[in-house]
Amino acid sequence: MMVIFLNNYVKKESWIPKDDVVLESAAQDVVKYEKNAYVLAGPGAGKTELLAQKACYLLETNTSTYPARILAISFKKDAAKNLKERVEKRSGKEFANRFVSLTYDSFAKQLMDRFRLAIPEFYRPTPEYEIVNFNRRDVTKLREEAEEPSEGNGWNYYFDYELFAKTYANDRLPLQTDKINSIESWYKFQLWKNYINDKENSMLTFPMISRIVEYLFRSNPKILRAIRATYSHVFLDEFQDTTLIQYDLVRTIFMDSTVSVTAVGDLKQKIMGWAGAMEGVFNQFKEDFKAKEFEMVLNHRSAPNLVRIQTSIINDMMGGSTVISPSDKWKNEKEGICEIWNFAYASEEAKKLAIEIKTWIDQEKLERRDIGILVRQRADMYCDMLIDELSNLGIHSRIEDQWQDLLSENFMKYIIDVFFLATTDRDPNAWSSLISNVLSLRGDNETESYQVEKEINSFIVEFKETLKDEAIKVTEKVVEQWLYKILTLIGLDLIKSSYPEYRKGKYLEIKVRQTAEFLFYSYEKHKVWNKAIEDFLGIYSIPIMSIHKSKGLEFESVILLGLEDRAFWNFEDSPDDEKFTFFVAMSRAKTRMIFTFCKNRFYGQERSKINVIYQMLENADVKQFDWT
Repeated sequence: MMVIFLNNYVKKESWIPKDDVVLESAAQDVVKYEKNAYVLAGPGAGKTELLAQKACYLLETNTSTYPARILAISFKKDAAKNLKERVEKRSGKEFANRFVSLTYDSFAKQLMDRFRLAIPEFYRPTPEYEIVNFNRRDVTKLREEAEEPSEGNGWNYYFDYELFAKTYANDRLPLQTDKINSIESWYKFQLWKNYINDKENSMLTFPMISRIVEYLFRSNPKILRAIRATYSHVFLDEFQDTTLIQYDLVRTIFMDSTVSVTAVGDLKQKIMGWAGAMEGVFNQFKEDFKAKEFEMVLNHRSAPNLVRIQTSIINDMMGGSTVISPSDKWKNEKEGICEIWNFAYASEEAKKLAIEIKTWIDQEKLERRDIGILVRQRADMYCDMLIDELSNLGIHSRIEDQWQDLLSENFMKYIIDVFFLATTDRDPNAWSSLISNVLSLRGDNETESYQVEKEINSFIVEFKETLKDEAIKVTEKVVEQWLYKILTLIGLDLIKSSYPEYRKGKYLEIKVRQTAEFLFYSYEKHKVWNKAIEDFLGIYSIPIMSIHKSKGLEFESVILLGLEDRAFWNFEDSPDDEKFTFFVAMSRAKTRMIFTFCKNRFYGQERSKINVIYQMLENADVKQFDWT
């Protein structure tokens, strides 16, 4: 690892935000605040940029004293990747080497793999284990496989499978056998026993992994001291969605330590209630970590009229008098369009939206990636007609969910850079990125730089000829073979050892195979590799995704297709969660937000159950238009 010398550091009082980024007053205070803090920041406030700038400040001033590291924990892979890349861009790779950006799941898994032999025996997984999900159907299977309780205990043998599947890992370890006093507690114990000890290879869910790691650190002071000595600062992103299990893990490891913890989030964007997001998590954090509150009030994303509408809806939702201000980059306060479009039939909706989107592209010169089409659920069902109508106009669109996950994989940057270099005459950015990443992977040994460059250049020259060779019949299998050649060049074993998710099982192989499938699909469309790579990255496609997948993204124009009862089917049971989900959708837009309602979609739609959402839009003076 490259050493940062003393003269590379900046005095605290001399440090300024990187790349001419302008931070609002509260954000500047957060960047330089050295104790525990939590930041309430609305959509478009620049939460990712805030964390990136704080990381730069800590690293460049050596406030995070070398060789300590900074840990950032996010919910989504792409969010963790984006934050890491932003710190690298702002501060350079040498400083960013001390910045670790992970998801909650990868953080817990990495710790479990590292300290597996120190885990108490009953909860210690086998060296090779399988990561699984646990849902309602698995409860039935568990009851079939696990030991049954003895008769005569007076228990009610019927219980809520759905609730059990959500709460099976809520209890801290170790589970006490003398506290097994119900059928639910019996099968919770049996689940741990069955999944870890009764199989050749243990089966674990991510909540189970987090519970095991929390127990390990709570019961082993030596390992706890080691992890606390590793990190000087911890960032917790999207904190409003933190689950009880995740919070317990963070609290056990970092509470009452010298590690400074900064949590960032927005109560108005809490959309993971269905996944167990913890109620009152900010207040609990404030109490446990003695944290100071900061609030950011600027919206750097949305046009003034959209900010006005968002603010009105926030205050209707939260019952407060929040004031959010747009940035000063806009010309006047009326900029920004927000409308509701009503249709009788889905076919009419698809035709109108497709024509409108073509107008945005042709007349307003919007790129396809500047337009986001969002749905509450089942994009394949809600958007099939629109996808066809767009295609008829020569506009490609795609459902992003699988692509988004795949493109955030850690091995993907090597694949993309090599293909860029092999399909263009010259790409200095891809070359610099590839060499830098390979050297970092191999330990930043600058003496090897020439040899690495020579090795990669030789491969690129040969690979260029391979891609041009018309005698080669390109198939999905051939593409997969090329991918493995690239990863072997980079160092397949190094990739597996450097990224915890690839160390065990067949996960890497599955993702490489999926990459080959998607790349081949793009090649079949264009028949030339430079276009295929751009298509693979989505440059030529309008993205379609669920609202949950859109979290953290932004678009010039957003369409929320299907603001209807059936789409928001859980509204009666979880009205707050559904309102927050709706708010996430509308806050993705920079300049235009369109909601659609279709009366005859799927044999009839209503909006009586979600009428409160329409009432909030009416209160904000959002106009409706009938296109029938």
